[in-house]
Amino acid sequence: LTAARADGLGGGMLRTLARAGVAAGAGAAAYLAYDSAKTEEHRAIPHTISKNGQEHHHVVVVGGGAGGCSVASMIARKLGGQDADVAVIEPSEWHYYQPLWTMAAGGLAPVEQSRRRMSSVIPESAHWIKQHAARFDPDKNTVMLGDGTRVTYDYLVVATGLLPDWHAVKGLADALNKDDGVVTSHGFKQAAAAWHAVEAFRGGVALFSQPQEGVTYGSTAQTQSAMFLAEYYWRSRQGAEQQPAFSVEYCSGEMSVLSTAPPRFGARLKALCAERNIALQLGHELVEVDGRRRLAFFRLPTGERVSKRYDLLHVTPQMRVPACLSRSKLVEGAHANALVEVDSGTLQHKRYPNVFALGDCANLPTPKTAASITEQAPVLAHNLKCVVDGRDPSARYDGYTSCPVFVGRGQLVLAEYKYGGVARETFPVFVNQARESAVFCMIQTVLFPLACVRSDVQRRARGASTHLVRVTWAALRAREAPPRLHTPRPFLPPPSTPSRRERLCRLELHAAGPMVWAANLLRAGLRRQQGFDVGARLLITSETCRALKSAR
Repeated sequence: LTAARADGLGGGMLRTLARAGVAAGAGAAAYLAYDSAKTEEHRAIPHTISKNGQEHHHVVVVGGGAGGCSVASMIARKLGGQDADVAVIEPSEWHYYQPLWTMAAGGLAPVEQSRRRMSSVIPESAHWIKQHAARFDPDKNTVMLGDGTRVTYDYLVVATGLLPDWHAVKGLADALNKDDGVVTSHGFKQAAAAWHAVEAFRGGVALFSQPQEGVTYGSTAQTQSAMFLAEYYWRSRQGAEQQPAFSVEYCSGEMSVLSTAPPRFGARLKALCAERNIALQLGHELVEVDGRRRLAFFRLPTGERVSKRYDLLHVTPQMRVPACLSRSKLVEGAHANALVEVDSGTLQHKRYPNVFALGDCANLPTPKTAASITEQAPVLAHNLKCVVDGRDPSARYDGYTSCPVFVGRGQLVLAEYKYGGVARETFPVFVNQARESAVFCMIQTVLFPLACVRSDVQRRARGASTHLVRVTWAALRAREAPPRLHTPRPFLPPPSTPSRRERLCRLELHAAGPMVWAANLLRAGLRRQQGFDVGARLLITSETCRALKSAR
């Protein structure tokens, strides 16, 4: 797995961060662009199907989202680069960075930044088949397209994702289409409408609904982020001295907050809800919406139905698999929301060894987040290469996922864990990730979207999560360190001369700009090849604390 991750990382990640630095400040750009050349964007051209309505490809990837484009790029490099025969089946004109929809619904970013032309993110070495998959026939190694074309394959990767099921809740689809105070952040246009509704809200009852979490639903972080950001905005607009003219309720089908994460993250979020007078209504599953009367109906664990009046209702929809999967032999059962049946470690199909799946459509017992792609894609590409070479899959996915919860502007709780709710954090030594942090908020809102759009999908395809920081540290350790941006001023006396194995890199956060923070975080890694352990100490002066408070 380490070898799979190390394939072609260094230059691509530094190019990504260099472009981010250009957007944020010349000082950080000078650091991040050190010994790094820029690359021009490519434009993929839709592939033309042969006249007989049938063609064959060595590897066929169905889906052009973050998972599909990422794994297609990795597989193509492993199988020969430009000479590899990899096809991507994707009908959409636009590629969306969906985590940014939550930020747009909270007023942190314009929703237009969440999309790019699909032609700019499809890997250069892949054939783009601009059609939708209508049916899978794994017994004949065939994918039927919407226009009747048959595409045969030697190996298949399913990355179709999931679709929102707006009709799973009675009356929800009608209420969203009318001005009935019902919004959602799941969708390009819907996220912008949600922020407009938050701005126009002048008081009353605001309900935030989250369906019961399971393998067919996304992470609860989306709903909780929208709730905390809206409450923060309303409280800031009204003023801390005044009595709130609104009430916020979080209605979840789960019996706990952030149920799949380690308990300390849920405990912190519950404490924040108590501090901000947010009522937790756990075990409340939304089943019906009456937009005309502005009533939401919930089902309790006892089977009883209760109704709540609302002035604003934010809904996270239930999800369903595309129709082409629900009728295929690739899913694990006959019910409508069955997912692709794969091994939770190797991502290989349990009944069809030449079929793999990743992302939301795979039946992996972990929340469906974009961060999980950072671990799934390298594992899948490595294991598919093993199968092509006649070997058994050797890499295993441990269930890593990341649930970033915005609890205010400039405040984010970053929950990272793997199967079984076991913590697997990027910064376990430096900070407590269960506490809200401005640094994590900067990374999530500035660094990762740029990295995902510029390099992850387009060139190196590594996913938008804190794994990018790990990768960049590894790249920095392999090259000569660039000049320092500034001289840190620690608040503690300098330590005694460190030993060869105990050298520390001091770090001070300044309010000079978010990319300077990012540059200093990345500089904290020491070169292991010279015999040093990777380590860092976070040193924050009192002046820095005051500057951070004045800058939110």
